[in-house]
Amino acid sequence: AAGRLRCLGGQQHLKSKYGGGYTLELRVGGEAAGGGGGGGGGGRGGGGEEAHEGVCRLFPGARLIEHVAGRSKYELPSGMQLHDIFEQMEGAKSALGVLDYSATQPSLESVFLAIAGSAAADAALSRAPPPASAASGDRGSIELTSSGPADDGATASQYV
Repeated sequence: AAGRLRCLGGQQHLKSKYGGGYTLELRVGGEAAGGGGGGGGGGRGGGGEEAHEGVCRLFPGARLIEHVAGRSKYELPSGMQLHDIFEQMEGAKSALGVLDYSATQPSLESVFLAIAGSAAADAALSRAPPPASAASGDRGSIELTSSGPADDGATASQYV
């Protein structure tokens, strides 16, 4: 990024180091998909909210990325082991009304995009002027000089 080497390693090393946690995608069925809607449809679980609360309870720190038509995608915290994710989901999927689910690592493309994005943010911060600190009592100053035809070079104003 920006002509500098930002990372080096094999695919698995880069995914583990820069990719964050696993992504959990799940599909809920019956009432769970739409969160109800009256009537007594034959769905398991208590609705999409129950599945969401269950995922957050099973995986503290999980963040909902997307929820559309009974499908939800969560970003799980780093450091989780794949076998733990599957063990937790298998134990709770019927109670939560989950029809199917998958846990995946971030793609190598998303890792490279994240690295490039952080490099762009770093570059923008280094180009930005330092913030004015009103809390510390520092005040900026502006000096104005006139360069008109009647200017004798002695007029100047200063704002502090």
